[in-house]
Amino acid sequence: MVSKWRRPQRSQNFLHDRRLVQRLVRQFHPAQNDTVLEIGPGNGIITQELLGLVRDVIAVEIDSALCQLLLQKFDRQPGLLLFNADFLTFPLPSTPYSVFANTPFAIEGELIRKLLDGENPPREAHLVVRQDAGERWVGHQKESCFSVLRKPWFDMVVSHRFKRADFQPKPRVNAILITVVKRDTPLVGESERPHYNQFIRQGFGGGRRINTNLRPFLSSSQLKGFSQEHQFSDKAKPTDLSFHQWLQLFQLWQELS
Repeated sequence: MVSKWRRPQRSQNFLHDRRLVQRLVRQFHPAQNDTVLEIGPGNGIITQELLGLVRDVIAVEIDSALCQLLLQKFDRQPGLLLFNADFLTFPLPSTPYSVFANTPFAIEGELIRKLLDGENPPREAHLVVRQDAGERWVGHQKESCFSVLRKPWFDMVVSHRFKRADFQPKPRVNAILITVVKRDTPLVGESERPHYNQFIRQGFGGGRRINTNLRPFLSSSQLKGFSQEHQFSDKAKPTDLSFHQWLQLFQLWQELS
């Protein structure tokens, strides 16, 4: 028999308040015929709520003992496909899907990059992650290279802040839920994605001032005139600019070139 709070192979902290889980799962209003990919179902508290809302749940759990527990708990439950597999090597669905994941902190960076940078990213994703990493990824207070690179294709926000007591065992760090929603209409065309990525990576390169980083793309006078028009300093740090200012800078470079 597997203990309810058994620590899984990839150190994971389980949510234990069913009412909290119900609120979190229901806040993204999935359609009944949605397919939800759940990563790290653990003891199944989130799985149970998902099965009550959507047609199909694809659950990927690396821990074989927890998989056995889930098989017993959801014996012959229609709509559940359970895989004992490593998500990092697991193929993503080729059809539309959403994601809910109480993410093992040890793989959260690899996990979010696999989801957002793949050929078929999710329609929306709800990910429990460490607070410091999650706020950086969504550009909560200041934009990061990660957030600016992905915001033309995704809207990203912090949707819930957890207490450490919400988990068992309690984590040593604060955790948040981030919600990522794929834009119906991207703000940058697909053909321009390589140029946009190159521009943004150069803009954040080295963490220096933008007037130094962007020198290969924009002259000092071009950047100075644009920054004055849009009310920011041409000597600002990359993280001082908003996403929309970065987008406008990229569009300026496109027009000039």
